[in-house]
Order: sequence, then C-alpha cells, then structure tokens
Amino acid sequence: MPGPSTDQISVFLAVVDQGSFAAAAKSLRRAQSAVTYAVRRLEDQLGLTLFDRTEYRAVLTEAGRALLPNARRVANGVVALRNQALSLAKGHEAQISIAVDSIFPMRRVREALRLFSQTFPAIPTQIHVASYERAMQLLVDEVCMIGLVNEEACTTAPVPLVTRPIDTVELVSVVAPSHALAAIDGPVSVEDMHDHVRLVLGEGVPASMGRGLGGFYGSLWFVNDIAAKRELLLTKIAYALTKHAIEEENVIYPALAEAGHAEAAKQLIDDHGQVKTYIYDLRRISSKDPAWIGEARKLSAALHAHVHEEENSLFPTFRQEIGQDENMRLTRMMNWEGFKVA
Repeated sequence: MPGPSTDQISVFLAVVDQGSFAAAAKSLRRAQSAVTYAVRRLEDQLGLTLFDRTEYRAVLTEAGRALLPNARRVANGVVALRNQALSLAKGHEAQISIAVDSIFPMRRVREALRLFSQTFPAIPTQIHVASYERAMQLLVDEVCMIGLVNEEACTTAPVPLVTRPIDTVELVSVVAPSHALAAIDGPVSVEDMHDHVRLVLGEGVPASMGRGLGGFYGSLWFVNDIAAKRELLLTKIAYALTKHAIEEENVIYPALAEAGHAEAAKQLIDDHGQVKTYIYDLRRISSKDPAWIGEARKLSAALHAHVHEEENSLFPTFRQEIGQDENMRLTRMMNWEGFKVA
C-alpha cells in the first residue's frame, strides 16, 4: 500500500487546527465527506486511529498527538520545497555560503543575514566562523562563495580573489594589571613578549606566517570561540519572537480582551515585555561574558512558562468560546500580520 500523501497530511493538520471535520472542510473548501475520507485513508495507511470521534469536536488520540509534530514538519518541508523551486526558477542561488573571520563584528553579520532572509526567504545560508587563514582556506577550497576575511589573508591567497574593503577592526593586545609587561613604562615590543605566553584566537599558526605569528616566536596558546554562535542564535530567536509578538498583540490579545479575558490578555502582553527585556539584556552583555548563559536561561524559562499558559489553558478555552467561524477569521488575520513581517 502506498504511503501517506501530502494532501492527506494537509487535511489531517486542517482538522487539528480547525477543531472539527466540518470546520476543516470549510477552510479547505471541500465537502466534509472528502475530508473524512482523506483522514480515514491516512489512518488505514498508518494502521492507527488518529482522532477520537466519540466527542463533538475532533480530539486527537495518543497516537495522533505523537505523530502531529512529524506531520507538521512534513507539511512545512513541502512548503519550503515549493518556495525553493520558485526561487531557483527565478535564477537565484541554491544556497549562499559565507566564511567569516572570527574577529569580524558579528553585529554586522547578524543584520546582513536578517535583511537577506527577509528578501530571499527560500535561499538557505551557511555561515562558517573561523580564525585567520582557515576562513580564507574555505574560500580557496570552494566550500564558501563569499568571505569576510582580513586583508592580510587576501594578499597571501593562492588564487585570485575579487576583494572590496567593508570595515576595519582594531586589534589590541592586553595583559592583566599584575602582569610583568604591564610594568613596562612605554611601548611594548615584540621582543618584550617573547618570554610570555600569548593567547590567540584561532586553530593554529597561519601557514603564510611561518612558525611565528606576526614576528612572535614565544609560547602561543590557541583558543576557539563560541561567542559568534551564541550571537547568531540570539538573532534568529529575536526575529522569530518579534513576528510571533506582532501576530498575537495585533490580533489575538485584543480578541481575548473583547471576549472578557482582559486581565489574561494584559498578563500575556506583560510576558512579551519581559521576554523583550531579556533579549535586550543579552544583547548588552558580551556573549563571552560568563553572565550571558545565566541570562539566556532566564529567557528560556520565561518563554516556556508563557507558551505553557497559552497552549495548555487560555487558547483551548478561547477557541471553544468563539466558535469555528470566528476562529477562522482570527487565524486569517494573524497570518496576515505575520506575512507583513515575514
């Protein structure tokens, strides 16, 4: 027997989202019998009962709840496939890969990625944050098509590159106040540093510099950095939450207040404000600061509490109160608000 079709999965999700077979049929503009048949076929192919039909509303069985996340992933994957096909048909790149020197300001990268994803949502991006010549090697090996690298790496590249200056970064050597070099009155030379350990961000000495690093031949300790990854993840989370907040604050919460749940709506808006404050605090703190992970955990806890309150208590009750037609209308309005910032 053939496997489930994407149409059957879409019908299954419509019944879940709309709350009944009749509402799903209306949203899909199909006969209710056609919706019922599609779900029956899906159940037969899976060998499982997905809905408890003894109640007035369509209620997922335990098996249905277990399969729901995968069903949504399949449906979202089909949408992504269609969007990517349209993008390729327009002559866009299938994927953009960028090598970023770890000293490049990540705020610039985050903003560029945000604008790019808004303009070309169907084009996936790969970001490789690396140190020194490693970033350049990703370009030479054609792993990446674009590089944000330092000027010295460009001049020593074994292949010709098209380059354009876009920013400058000041590198400052620092020592602890108690360090021996701090006691030197005047400029500190490379020779002065030879007898001291030097911590360097990277994976090793660039080949173009021989055995030393900028003329330095003392002890070198190379360390890698996860700060760039943290900042990029925070940018993605902040963008998704901004879209989510606009959808709910412009549509759902006013409707909640109008239906007699004004206090609950106010609390949910306050929750959004708290989440925004946590994100603001995280952006103010260096992602290298040990305090950053503590603030990130606060953000995670606030998000989980907010989602639990909405999805397990308020929203199910609200959907039952307003009825199918109003639920469909609010869903369309919310989707439109999200589309405006997608």
